[in-house]
Amino acid sequence: MCNRGVGGRALGKLDITLEKQGDKWQIVKKEGVNLLVDDKVAADQGMFDLTKDYHDKTVMYVDSTIGEAAGDFDGTLSRI
Repeated sequence: MCNRGVGGRALGKLDITLEKQGDKWQIVKKEGVNLLVDDKVAADQGMFDLTKDYHDKTVMYVDSTIGEAAGDFDGTLSRI
């Protein structure tokens, strides 16, 4: 399992090895690792500039109201 972490605290790296068997490709090996991102990792300003508009639009959408619940919802089983 490979997870990017919360708030970009990790970068997921996946290595997948494929092998052609007949006319189909099969996964023969797969590995995933989380690479921690801390203050020793410099931000890529070019990537920041490239993705800023998408980020801003996404934040605006996520912060918008898409509906309202008419009743109460029990959240005790929401993460099962």
